[in-house]
Amino acid sequence: MTSGQRLLMLSMAAMLVAGCAAAPASGSAHVRFGPGGGGDASRLAGGIVSSSAPTYDDGDQPRSVSLNTSGELRVAATMAGGAADTELPAAAALSDNAANPTTPTVGAALLAFDGTTFDRVTNGSGTAATALRVELPTNGTGVVGLNAGTANIGDVDVLTINGQAPAFSAGASSAATLRTVTASDDAGVASLGVIDDWDESDRAKVNPIAGQAGVAAGSGTVSALTQRVVLATDVALPAGTNSIGKVQPIGTAATALFDAADTADQAITGAAGGLRLMGFTIRETAGAVAAVTIRNGTGTGDAAITLTNLAASESVTVWYGPDGIASASGIFADRTTGTTELVVYYKTE
Repeated sequence: MTSGQRLLMLSMAAMLVAGCAAAPASGSAHVRFGPGGGGDASRLAGGIVSSSAPTYDDGDQPRSVSLNTSGELRVAATMAGGAADTELPAAAALSDNAANPTTPTVGAALLAFDGTTFDRVTNGSGTAATALRVELPTNGTGVVGLNAGTANIGDVDVLTINGQAPAFSAGASSAATLRTVTASDDAGVASLGVIDDWDESDRAKVNPIAGQAGVAAGSGTVSALTQRVVLATDVALPAGTNSIGKVQPIGTAATALFDAADTADQAITGAAGGLRLMGFTIRETAGAVAAVTIRNGTGTGDAAITLTNLAASESVTVWYGPDGIASASGIFADRTTGTTELVVYYKTE
């Protein structure tokens, strides 16, 4: 077929489409030339009328227009239930998770109205001018993928809390320190509960002595609950005059002087710095009364320290403690009356 013949057939087809009546909804498709109706004006000129469709042996030979016995143009329109086969999928209700289609689909340009004009919708990152407005579902996960960056999302400030940038890592407490609450099932809650219960009845359940519950209180005998203590070597004892038990200072032992039964006076020791009278024992030996005065000095005219009167065969013992009585001028036994024997104790500090 020449190019001229092809042009003539295309022109005729256009004329036919422009002036033909609509095809019926079902049955065989018929095309009439003109506005429809009877008469020669509605019949196609140059067509060949036949009761059946012609058969052609190749696709490149000239063909006459095939008409049916009513002068109507035969067209190849495959009908399926009254609908033309347009290569479109059959109409069906929309559903989710549909399989990939096996027939061509119809494409359409997606437009969005911005309040004034329609714009084509774009995908990917870009400006908001052609982006769709979206809203997260109330029953969704709320997870939205975001590009990396430092900007905030709308009016959400992810960098500060109440206008204060939070502090991280170890450091002192400040206005930037975040307040936290311990979970109720955290192991630390139980431990804190035990500490909260510490009182006189609980006492923190701490045992100062290994293997023993508590320690002994007050005075009493030594037991497994008695704590061992040691005085620090760099702390002096508090000042005072009381003794701890029976303490004899090291290096300050008293000297004892025995004087046999006699009526004469006796010089115990002469004057010395730090001399102290510690005590004495006097006994009457003649079966009569006696009197003895111990003096701070070396003769009967010196100051008296003690005055002792004895009945017949009586004895007296006196002890002045670890410090004794100062007797720096000496110690002298003045037998005023009677016969006595005596022992005098003294020391020099």
